[in-house]
Amino acid sequence: MNYSEYMNNMIDTLPTGIPIFTDMVVKKASSDMGIPIDQIKSIVNLNLKRLADNLVIERIQKGVYYKPKMTPFGKTKPPLELAITEMCTKQGEQTIGYIGAETLLHNLGLSTLAPKNKVIVTNKYRMKVPKEKHIILKKPVTEVTDENVRYLQIIDAISMLHTEYIDIENPCQSIRQTVDRLELDKLTIIKIAKKYYSQRVMLAVLETILEDNYEITHG
Repeated sequence: MNYSEYMNNMIDTLPTGIPIFTDMVVKKASSDMGIPIDQIKSIVNLNLKRLADNLVIERIQKGVYYKPKMTPFGKTKPPLELAITEMCTKQGEQTIGYIGAETLLHNLGLSTLAPKNKVIVTNKYRMKVPKEKHIILKKPVTEVTDENVRYLQIIDAISMLHTEYIDIENPCQSIRQTVDRLELDKLTIIKIAKKYYSQRVMLAVLETILEDNYEITHG
């Protein structure tokens, strides 16, 4: 099977209407064909351009395509907001970012006030995002990975309990329930908070996570 046939077959297997990232295609092609990424990248880019020129796929922005589907109302196209979110939180199968605590607090029901902007904490925080999309990219305290993403997200949420609008009576209890539901290790939460966050955040984590088992002595 030549490169052109391989790319055609790969695109055929993908669902319509979702973002297709060049990096994801390059990694899959490298794995499937046993060719180093730096050698196959130009081949993938060339074939994606060919497929776009032939209207098999369409380009959303640099490095992002989608496979359109015809409907009675025209072609389906994934919202750019979805493409940006996917691009900033996933790189292939690896997690590289997460939805910020501003949105998480609303999603968890701690705040009924929906934030105007979607904050994404991501390793790609330098990426340019159109201002009109109301998406803010934020630098993580450390590189986001599959292993630490939920811990960083819950610590961020705890750090904002006293700075964001909260309209439930016991937000700390809600956070603890989320920790239990996600089966997060409390000691790991504390270790990450101690290593990467300020003392203020560290104390907030201890008070929230350990509940009545921790008391701060004020001097």
